[in-house]
Amino acid sequence: MTPTAPRLKLSLASLPLVTGAAALIGGAAALIGALTGGAALIGGAALIGSAVPTGVAIAQAATPAGNAQRGQHLYLAVGCYECHGTTGTGAITGPKIAPNPIPFPAFIYQLRHPLGAPSYGNIKMPAYGEAVLSDAQVADLYAYLASIGPSPPASKIPLLNR
Repeated sequence: MTPTAPRLKLSLASLPLVTGAAALIGGAAALIGALTGGAALIGGAALIGSAVPTGVAIAQAATPAGNAQRGQHLYLAVGCYECHGTTGTGAITGPKIAPNPIPFPAFIYQLRHPLGAPSYGNIKMPAYGEAVLSDAQVADLYAYLASIGPSPPASKIPLLNR
Protein backbone atom coordinates (compact mmCIF):
# COMPACT_ATOMS: atom_id res chain seq x y z
CA MET A 1 0.00 0.00 0.00
CA THR A 2 1.40 3.38 -1.02
CA PRO A 3 1.24 6.13 1.60
CA THR A 4 -0.69 9.20 0.54
CA ALA A 5 -0.14 12.77 1.56
CA PRO A 6 -2.77 14.28 3.84
CA ARG A 7 -5.32 16.32 1.98
CA LEU A 8 -6.19 19.85 2.89
CA LYS A 9 -9.92 20.11 3.49
CA LEU A 10 -11.43 23.40 2.41
CA SER A 11 -15.04 24.37 2.76
CA LEU A 12 -16.92 27.14 1.03
CA ALA A 13 -16.68 29.09 4.29
CA SER A 14 -12.86 29.06 4.07
CA LEU A 15 -12.78 30.20 0.43
CA PRO A 16 -12.79 33.96 1.14
CA LEU A 17 -9.91 33.51 3.58
CA VAL A 18 -7.88 31.48 1.08
CA THR A 19 -8.52 33.79 -1.87
CA GLY A 20 -7.97 36.85 0.31
CA ALA A 21 -4.60 35.55 1.49
CA ALA A 22 -3.61 34.63 -2.06
CA ALA A 23 -4.69 38.05 -3.25
CA LEU A 24 -2.78 39.83 -0.52
CA ILE A 25 0.42 37.89 -1.21
CA GLY A 26 -0.08 38.13 -4.97
CA GLY A 27 -1.00 41.80 -4.75
CA ALA A 28 2.13 42.58 -2.73
CA ALA A 29 4.26 40.67 -5.23
CA ALA A 30 2.65 42.49 -8.15
CA LEU A 31 3.19 45.79 -6.37
CA ILE A 32 6.87 45.04 -5.75
CA GLY A 33 7.29 43.96 -9.36
CA ALA A 34 5.54 47.08 -10.64
CA LEU A 35 7.57 49.41 -8.41
CA THR A 36 10.90 47.82 -9.23
CA GLY A 37 10.16 47.04 -12.88
CA GLY A 38 11.58 43.60 -12.24
CA ALA A 39 10.77 40.38 -10.52
CA ALA A 40 9.33 39.82 -7.09
CA LEU A 41 9.88 36.57 -5.26
CA ILE A 42 7.06 35.67 -2.88
CA GLY A 43 6.66 32.17 -1.49
CA GLY A 44 9.16 30.76 -3.97
CA ALA A 45 7.23 31.96 -7.04
CA ALA A 46 8.77 34.67 -9.16
CA LEU A 47 6.45 37.27 -10.62
CA ILE A 48 7.89 39.32 -13.44
CA GLY A 49 7.07 43.00 -13.92
CA SER A 50 3.56 44.02 -13.01
CA ALA A 51 1.96 40.61 -13.61
CA VAL A 52 -1.18 40.23 -11.51
CA PRO A 53 -1.72 36.70 -10.26
CA THR A 54 -5.09 34.96 -10.34
CA GLY A 55 -5.68 35.54 -6.61
CA VAL A 56 -5.76 39.29 -7.18
CA ALA A 57 -8.29 38.95 -10.01
CA ILE A 58 -10.51 36.91 -7.70
CA ALA A 59 -10.15 39.45 -4.90
CA GLN A 60 -11.05 42.35 -7.17
CA ALA A 61 -14.60 41.04 -7.19
CA ALA A 62 -14.51 41.31 -3.39
CA THR A 63 -13.27 44.93 -3.30
CA PRO A 64 -15.40 46.59 -0.64
CA ALA A 65 -17.88 49.17 -1.80
CA GLY A 66 -16.80 52.61 -0.71
CA ASN A 67 -18.24 56.09 -1.02
CA ALA A 68 -16.27 58.17 -3.54
CA GLN A 69 -17.51 61.49 -2.14
CA ARG A 70 -16.33 60.59 1.38
CA GLY A 71 -13.13 59.27 -0.19
CA GLN A 72 -12.45 62.59 -1.90
CA HIS A 73 -12.94 64.41 1.40
CA LEU A 74 -10.56 61.98 3.16
CA TYR A 75 -8.01 62.23 0.34
CA LEU A 76 -7.78 65.97 0.96
CA ALA A 77 -8.17 65.86 4.77
CA VAL A 78 -5.52 63.19 5.36
CA GLY A 79 -3.12 64.88 2.95
CA CYS A 80 -2.78 62.30 0.17
CA TYR A 81 -2.89 65.17 -2.35
CA GLU A 82 0.32 66.64 -0.90
CA CYS A 83 2.39 63.89 -2.53
CA HIS A 84 0.09 62.39 -5.17
CA GLY A 85 -1.57 65.55 -6.53
CA THR A 86 -5.20 66.57 -6.14
CA THR A 87 -6.45 63.91 -8.54
CA GLY A 88 -3.91 61.18 -7.84
CA THR A 89 -1.99 61.71 -11.07
CA GLY A 90 1.31 61.94 -9.21
CA ALA A 91 3.88 64.61 -8.57
CA ILE A 92 7.60 64.83 -7.94
CA THR A 93 6.89 63.76 -4.35
CA GLY A 94 4.74 60.68 -5.05
CA PRO A 95 3.70 58.27 -7.81
CA LYS A 96 0.51 58.20 -9.86
CA ILE A 97 -2.28 56.36 -8.02
CA ALA A 98 -5.22 57.30 -10.29
CA PRO A 99 -6.88 56.80 -12.66
CA ASN A 100 -6.89 53.01 -12.63
CA PRO A 101 -5.54 52.38 -9.13
CA ILE A 102 -3.72 49.16 -8.34
CA PRO A 103 -5.93 46.25 -7.14
CA PHE A 104 -7.50 46.87 -3.73
CA PRO A 105 -5.52 44.18 -1.84
CA ALA A 106 -2.23 45.73 -3.03
CA PHE A 107 -3.58 49.24 -2.34
CA ILE A 108 -4.49 48.55 1.28
CA TYR A 109 -1.27 46.64 1.85
CA GLN A 110 0.83 49.51 0.45
CA LEU A 111 -1.13 51.98 2.57
CA ARG A 112 -0.63 49.96 5.76
CA HIS A 113 2.93 48.76 5.05
CA PRO A 114 4.64 50.96 2.45
CA LEU A 115 7.17 48.87 0.58
CA GLY A 116 9.34 49.84 -2.27
CA ALA A 117 8.27 53.45 -1.78
CA PRO A 118 11.07 55.59 -3.16
CA SER A 119 12.36 58.37 -0.96
CA TYR A 120 12.26 61.83 -2.47
CA GLY A 121 14.94 63.65 -0.47
CA ASN A 122 13.67 63.23 3.08
CA ILE A 123 10.10 62.34 2.00
CA LYS A 124 8.93 58.74 2.43
CA MET A 125 5.45 57.24 2.33
CA PRO A 126 4.15 57.01 5.91
CA ALA A 127 2.23 53.95 7.10
CA TYR A 128 -1.50 54.59 7.60
CA GLY A 129 -2.53 52.04 10.21
CA GLU A 130 -6.08 51.32 11.30
CA ALA A 131 -5.75 53.93 14.05
CA VAL A 132 -5.39 56.57 11.32
CA LEU A 133 -7.70 55.15 8.61
CA SER A 134 -10.25 52.39 9.18
CA ASP A 135 -10.78 49.72 6.53
CA ALA A 136 -14.08 51.45 5.62
CA GLN A 137 -12.24 54.74 5.11
CA VAL A 138 -9.64 52.99 2.95
CA ALA A 139 -12.51 51.60 0.86
CA ASP A 140 -13.83 55.17 0.50
CA LEU A 141 -10.40 56.42 -0.60
CA TYR A 142 -10.17 53.58 -3.11
CA ALA A 143 -13.66 54.36 -4.44
CA TYR A 144 -12.61 57.97 -4.98
CA LEU A 145 -9.43 56.97 -6.83
CA ALA A 146 -11.38 54.45 -8.93
CA SER A 147 -13.92 57.17 -9.83
CA ILE A 148 -11.31 59.48 -11.34
CA GLY A 149 -11.41 59.38 -15.11
CA PRO A 150 -8.47 59.80 -17.44
CA SER A 151 -7.29 63.26 -18.41
CA PRO A 152 -8.45 64.49 -21.80
CA PRO A 153 -6.02 64.09 -24.67
CA ALA A 154 -3.93 67.17 -25.55
CA SER A 155 -5.90 67.55 -28.79
CA LYS A 156 -9.05 68.27 -26.73
CA ILE A 157 -7.47 71.06 -24.66
CA PRO A 158 -8.04 74.36 -26.50
CA LEU A 159 -5.12 76.20 -24.88
CA LEU A 160 -2.70 73.56 -26.16
CA ASN A 161 -4.03 73.81 -29.70
CA ARG A 162 -3.38 77.49 -30.42
